[in-house]
Amino acid sequence: MCGKCFPCSLGAYEAKVRLQNIADGRGTDDDLTAIRRIAGNMLESSMCKKGKDTAKFILEWIDTMYLKKHIEGVCPIKHA
Repeated sequence: MCGKCFPCSLGAYEAKVRLQNIADGRGTDDDLTAIRRIAGNMLESSMCKKGKDTAKFILEWIDTMYLKKHIEGVCPIKHA
């Protein structure tokens, strides 16, 4: 991130922490809700294209079942 706007720099960091929790098997549905809110705020408030693109990418992945499966304790890639 360029670091020029608060929603993007803080949002990207917070989303990263929550996504890492999910990947490590410690995530909850509350993390998904928070990530969706964070990405929505980033999409709306980021001043640069990179922040908006990052938010769009996050929102696209939230709608897949990969993150939900991780919260349920199953890694879809390892079990494919």
